[in-house]
Amino acid sequence: MIRKLADCNDLLLPKTDCGEARKVEYSISKSDHRSDIAVLRAIAIIAVFAFHFYPKIFPQGFLGVDIFFVISGYLIMRILSISDSPPFKKISTFYYRRIKRIFPLFYLVLAITGFAMLFIYSIAWTRRYFPFFSSSVYMRLNLRMETFDMSYFDQNGTGPLRVMVIGNSYAPQRALVLNKIFPKTIRSTLDLVAYPGKVILYQKFSKDFAIYLWELIEKRKPHFVFISMRYVKANGDFDPFEETDRRTKKYLNAIQHLSLHSRKIFIETALPFHCEPFVEIKNIANTEDFLNDFVDHLERNATLEKLNLSVDKSFFDAGPAIRRLEFIAKKCPKCHLIHLEEPYFDKEKEIFRMFDPISRKAYIDNRCHFTPSGLHLQFELFRKAVQPHIHKFLREKHLK
Repeated sequence: MIRKLADCNDLLLPKTDCGEARKVEYSISKSDHRSDIAVLRAIAIIAVFAFHFYPKIFPQGFLGVDIFFVISGYLIMRILSISDSPPFKKISTFYYRRIKRIFPLFYLVLAITGFAMLFIYSIAWTRRYFPFFSSSVYMRLNLRMETFDMSYFDQNGTGPLRVMVIGNSYAPQRALVLNKIFPKTIRSTLDLVAYPGKVILYQKFSKDFAIYLWELIEKRKPHFVFISMRYVKANGDFDPFEETDRRTKKYLNAIQHLSLHSRKIFIETALPFHCEPFVEIKNIANTEDFLNDFVDHLERNATLEKLNLSVDKSFFDAGPAIRRLEFIAKKCPKCHLIHLEEPYFDKEKEIFRMFDPISRKAYIDNRCHFTPSGLHLQFELFRKAVQPHIHKFLREKHLK
């Protein structure tokens, strides 16, 4: 049983020794061992290990953690219920003892882990995990996980499709669109790999990150890969195209290597909404700090139409960027081009719309990334491009 020690009067101790007796108000007898709770603990431990090693066989194994919480809550309340101390003192004493017991060891483990990260992880992995490590220091990791859309109960999808989005700063936005097209009922994973300012498949960038990217591709072997990127003049994306030029060779080599590990590759074409000017856009000044300019026009009740881009459409139909991608698509049977500019082109007025003329909501922000209204236009474009291939894949999977 749980035995409460008698007070000083019962123990007949002198007052000088009574303080020591008060330090321990209760204890648990060895004879009070609960076999049923011990078995429940063992089941919880096995469930957690099974979930980590065989997640498909034991998808609910993580509930072992909750079982531990229930057991702990039961034992804590059982101990506290036999104490005769005032409620506040009872609770404060309990937490003081737990903090004194747990915190030193907790921060020791954190210190060892943080020090080991410097030698075990590459720079890319360190940068990726350090924000989570620092959140652990302040015991707010659960809140940070929520901001990363990694809820405690979030699981991979139940479908067979593996999807991956690769690119630069456009890729995270495109993942939002694809998340609707590939619901969890038809996909198992949706991976996002983005490197700001670079077309990560083609250009030189962090060596550690490049190794991580290709290791992830080879490990995941995604069925559908989406290359979502912003083409920039400074990176040479609009340099004259030749089938044997250096950039084309890099594009082709990367795509061919990627095709070895994937079933379908969807590549986005260039957009006219670049913040970096080039001569084919006549009123290019309107693309810099566009959202500020747009809001200013709304406040002044000025004409919005002049904010749309007058662009030579033939430049995007036959320019160097699209010609390079079309050449690669011909060499890659698994590749399909998605003409991202189509939803924004007004054929009647021959302009690229920068905002919705009815709702008067802007399509892009100050940094040439899409607003929710701009992303909304892409959903149908991607759905039409991807859905036939999804249906074909699922039919083949069903026949097997």
